[in-house]
Amino acid sequence: MLPAAVPPVVARIARQFERTGRGVVAFRLHRSLFVHAGPMSRNDDLIFDGISENGKLVKVRVLRDTIGNRAAPASEIRNLEESYEHPKPGDVFEAPFDPRYVGLYRFRSLRTGTIAFTPIRPAYGRGSGTFSYDARENVVAYSYAPSVLPPHASAGSVQDRRTQVLPNYWAVTLERQTYRGRYGLWSGGASVQITVSAFGRLRRKTLGTASNPPVPPRTSSTLRSQRYYVAPSSLLVSTKHSGPIRTP
Repeated sequence: MLPAAVPPVVARIARQFERTGRGVVAFRLHRSLFVHAGPMSRNDDLIFDGISENGKLVKVRVLRDTIGNRAAPASEIRNLEESYEHPKPGDVFEAPFDPRYVGLYRFRSLRTGTIAFTPIRPAYGRGSGTFSYDARENVVAYSYAPSVLPPHASAGSVQDRRTQVLPNYWAVTLERQTYRGRYGLWSGGASVQITVSAFGRLRRKTLGTASNPPVPPRTSSTLRSQRYYVAPSSLLVSTKHSGPIRTP
């Protein structure tokens, strides 16, 4: 049951978001990070296979995780998988068009097909921005400034694109994050691009019988996404895989 104060158009969009996010779906995520501050810079790269159930990430298998030119140790990879499967409060973006979170935001229509949102109470996992929707009230894009920034960051933005990746199933297909700030005496920044491809539906019993998620079938076109975005690891963030948000 959605809060009575939610505008009717937002309520319809939230119900459509819920309808088009059902099922057990496998995907492959690729995250690229570049961070710099003064004379220092670094590139990180992460690839994993994942399974989501009704929009919730339930299984992760890391295929590659490099920090600069160094492969992450097995213990760190296990911790990373665990952090995805059991996120802490504020790790996952509380989307304003998700029925679970619409009551946390205020809304304002800017023009046909675009709505602005602001959190009633700023917190980790929330932000202020806009989302756009199509004629069938599917959210096709959203962008926002996080309410709480990573350590050392003074400004940041997140931009997402959503696409129908399977019949009656939508997901974010491209995400970009940018941050600016200072580290000690140096100004710096971080940029992240996250893509997800190879979406495929699974039978529910797969979750109970497979110790690892299968490699999902490839689609004919590369789909760029992330419903579960990772915040940057960088000089602007205190630990490798910490940060403001992942995404629905």
